[in-house]
Amino acid sequence: MNKIVSMALVLFILAGCSKEDSDGREPPVVGSVDLGLSVDWAECNLGAENAWDYGNYYAWGETTPKSGYTWNSYVFWISGSLSDVKLRKYVTANAYGNIDGLAQLDSDDDVARKSLGKGWRMPTDVELAELRDNCDWTLTTLNGVRGYQVKSRKSDASIFLPAAGDMIGNTLDHEGRECRYWSSKVHYTMCTNAMALVSENHLGNVIPITGLARYVGCPVRPVYDYR
Repeated sequence: MNKIVSMALVLFILAGCSKEDSDGREPPVVGSVDLGLSVDWAECNLGAENAWDYGNYYAWGETTPKSGYTWNSYVFWISGSLSDVKLRKYVTANAYGNIDGLAQLDSDDDVARKSLGKGWRMPTDVELAELRDNCDWTLTTLNGVRGYQVKSRKSDASIFLPAAGDMIGNTLDHEGRECRYWSSKVHYTMCTNAMALVSENHLGNVIPITGLARYVGCPVRPVYDYR
């Protein structure tokens, strides 16, 4: 019975990938899903071949996966750890380095844009909130992988977000328990963090968009922007 349910969910998700956009547009490339929102969402995590695959893990603003995720391996790290970290880019407070005022990822630091090309990018925190607030989130399994079926209330389409957890050091944490997906936005008050969608099961239906330390490795779910 579980196999039948999982296969039905696969077919449902794939059907959402092939439908026309709510504005009458065909999806721009294979693997984009129109949920009736401001942007289309990729069917899979970046680096994944299937909707249930975890894909790659990236520190925020880095464009390649790596074996260890720490502050001193982070591309924009200068010195320190925890409260005394100094950074070389995306600095909005003197406590963390020389202020450059950058709070949104440059296109050169956007791994989705660099990997997939024009139109594709990482979602903003506002777009992650839009996904959260306009879809029904159901904990389920797909091909034996635990995660959320995210079904739009504006269309009949859905995507699956695997609970891929995150990487700290060389350890995979929260696997099978939490979805943690980067946005393209620095945290509003603490620039050592960046905004991310974090589904914490003990919070029930509350899925916060909150800050995670930028050195942590998280999956990326790209979006396609027609603008």
